[in-house]
Amino acid sequence: MKSARKHLRPDSSHLKQQYESIRKTFIEFHEFKRRIGDSKLDDLLSLKMKIHETSVNYVDMLLELGNEKIEHQATPYQLIRKLYTWVAPSRSDTVYDIGAGYGRVLFYGALTCKGRYRGIELVPQRVVESMRIRNHLRLRNLDFIQGNAACTDLQMATIFFFFNPLFSDTLKQVGRQIRSLAKTKQIRIASLAQSNDYFSCQRWLRECTPPATGKFSNTRYGLRLFRSIAADSPY
Repeated sequence: MKSARKHLRPDSSHLKQQYESIRKTFIEFHEFKRRIGDSKLDDLLSLKMKIHETSVNYVDMLLELGNEKIEHQATPYQLIRKLYTWVAPSRSDTVYDIGAGYGRVLFYGALTCKGRYRGIELVPQRVVESMRIRNHLRLRNLDFIQGNAACTDLQMATIFFFFNPLFSDTLKQVGRQIRSLAKTKQIRIASLAQSNDYFSCQRWLRECTPPATGKFSNTRYGLRLFRSIAADSPY
């Protein structure tokens, strides 16, 4: 009986080989050495967003959470590649994805870059699925938190990603937290879509978006990068 149970346990060497194969593919994509579509990259992670999203009861979630944004929109991998090319996290960085969904942005970073990664997501089904993949791949530099970003400790963060995840009131609350954090260390914020309008108006931030062309070129609602001004500056 014991030998049968042992036989059913996952082979650690097999899991390691699987992880290394997935990581190699993501790095090759990141370095433009391999062209591969979003669905195939999701398949490598065994990420089935459409299937799990059908279990989300939007009516119940809205009744429970009130005026919070819960709809899901996955970030394209080409845009994620651009994001990490721009921010290039170091070992000392911690990247927070606000409204992490099923974790695409963070899985990509944890597989291809240095640093630590943390996702904050309101919808529990998305967090459960993200943690399943995280645990299967044994990504110790990655974690997910189920909750409201406005009520979450952000102290460890040095880099934030926002893909328009919050309505205006919550975005302002989170923005105040980040501004307070920026008084102790430099913060970088990568933003996409309507959240750009909020960050571009903040006097404590300076835009540092690199020149870009193509599908995700520098437009009002394209991917934009901001960094905090030094703590001793009069913002």
